[in-house]
Amino acid sequence: MPFGEYLRLGVFEPLGMRHSTLKVSPAYGVHSTIDDLLRFVRELRDPTLLDRASAPAFRSVQFPELAGLVPGVGRFDPCPWGLGTEIRGHKQPHWTGTANSPATFGHFGGAGTLLWMDPGADVACIALTDRPFDEWSA
Repeated sequence: MPFGEYLRLGVFEPLGMRHSTLKVSPAYGVHSTIDDLLRFVRELRDPTLLDRASAPAFRSVQFPELAGLVPGVGRFDPCPWGLGTEIRGHKQPHWTGTANSPATFGHFGGAGTLLWMDPGADVACIALTDRPFDEWSA
C-alpha cells in the first residue's frame, strides 16, 4: 500500500482531517489546515488510533543518544527523538521557546510550519506559514 493511501485511510479519515493531503514526499509534502491539525492535537492528547500502551513512544525519548542537527538552531549531541517527533529535552536554544518543559515534543518543517505540544502544561502550538523557517526563527 502506498504511504499516501495509508496516511489517508489510517490517520486523516479516522480523525476527520478532511482537508489534509500528502503531496509528493512524506518528509515535506503534507498540506493541512489549522482545523485539521487541531484534530491531530486532540489525538496526541488522548490517543484513539494508537494503542494506549504504544502512544507514549511517540512523545517520549526512544533514541536518547542520537546526535543531530536542528535546522536554524544548531547541532546537538544528544538530540533525542521519539517515534517521529523531536523531543525538546534540555537543548538550548530550541525552536519551541524558552518556557517549554523538557517533555515538549513536536515537528517543524522547512516552510516554517510547526506543531509542538507541552504535555506538562497541556498546551500546544500550531503555525502554518509559507516562509522558510530560517527567516523568522532566529
